[in-house]
Amino acid sequence: MASIHKTPAGTWRAEVRSSRMGSKQIRKTRTFDTKREAQAWADAVEASIKQIRHNGRILPTDISLAKAMQIWRKETQEHLEKNLQQYPNDPKYQTLYHRFLKDKSRAKLWSEGPLGAVPLKDIKQLDIEAFIDDRREEDRADSTITNDLNLLSRLFKHAAGTTSTYLPPGWRWQIEDPTRAAQQARVLGQSRKRDRRLSQNELNALETLFAAISDAQNQAPQSDSDHIIEISQGDQLLISPHDSLRYIHAGFILAIECALRRGKLFAMTWGWVNIESGSEHLLIPVQYLGPVNKGIPAYLPLSPRAVETLSALKTQAQAQGKAGSDDPVFGGLFADRAYRLLKIACDALSIRDFTWHDLRHEACSRLAEKGWTLPEIQAISGHKTLQSLQRYIHINKQAIHAKFRQTHRTEPVPDPEADAALLKQIGDLLTQNGINLNAALSHV
Repeated sequence: MASIHKTPAGTWRAEVRSSRMGSKQIRKTRTFDTKREAQAWADAVEASIKQIRHNGRILPTDISLAKAMQIWRKETQEHLEKNLQQYPNDPKYQTLYHRFLKDKSRAKLWSEGPLGAVPLKDIKQLDIEAFIDDRREEDRADSTITNDLNLLSRLFKHAAGTTSTYLPPGWRWQIEDPTRAAQQARVLGQSRKRDRRLSQNELNALETLFAAISDAQNQAPQSDSDHIIEISQGDQLLISPHDSLRYIHAGFILAIECALRRGKLFAMTWGWVNIESGSEHLLIPVQYLGPVNKGIPAYLPLSPRAVETLSALKTQAQAQGKAGSDDPVFGGLFADRAYRLLKIACDALSIRDFTWHDLRHEACSRLAEKGWTLPEIQAISGHKTLQSLQRYIHINKQAIHAKFRQTHRTEPVPDPEADAALLKQIGDLLTQNGINLNAALSHV
């Protein structure tokens, strides 16, 4: 409740008090030159308290998107870490915490983007549509943009107080989420179907370049100057030294051999890896299996080349004392960094329209070309349905022609004269043993 009175000095003092059972009492005062100014301020404070009271403290409704994102993520981290200490084996908290860590780069995208300084309550549908248009101009897939918007939508839900029991309580603002309307207005759906395959020359060129990058980092790990990578015909690639470069070649190989999504691949720790027995495999923790529609098998068999690559990485990790079960297989190489390195390599080699996720398509397609059945490929890729898996399989025309040639070589060529000669030989043999050929055939 607000009260306004005139002071002996002739100014006007406004005081707002608010209390709620179970919450800390709020008292705010301020002095103004006129009664009208004092009344306007008191009305605004009362409206603010009514809208955004949260755990006995006040969050101003004019805080920017960046500040709101910072506060929300801090509250979420503290809430999840506290509950993980109490319930360390609860898969729900584990999954939410993993998603929280994964969203770090997206939170930075929103906080440092053009909307970061805009008050959260003032962000409208047109602002979100402009964001969608900008991301499309950057050639981002619709699925990527949808994931960006999902994070912002969760922030709006938290501000409105509509959170689940597994997440911290929201702020109870009177605020609407404009992201859904913007998605519908911009017809934001699934990414367009991709059928981009690497030619053998492109694959060889990328492998060679990534091997050169990794070798350069291994040979000069403490270098302060750029690594100079020879490409072809005098062309060079200059790339800044970083420990993550050691792992890009292995990451590229395993992306094709394992068909893992980028986020899962670079979250791999040595505790997942079994390359010591005759059944080499990855055993993936439940919190990393993902939702049903984008899941991966908990038990993932490894190809001989994947085993060879992981063995080399483990030898390197053991030499550095970093082969513990919680140590990352790819050291400091994270998913976003791998994405950028592939783009740098493709630009240097003039390989157009190829992304990291296309390596998953490449992996599934190569297994199909080797004669694997769809259920066998599904056991590796983790696709929920065979229909969704088929979107990832694109057989090269050369593979089809090779199959025709192989089939043609294996089919017997009819030879009437040879057949007649063989039949006469059989007849003569039967006659010598007192058996009539026609009579014998009549009983067949």
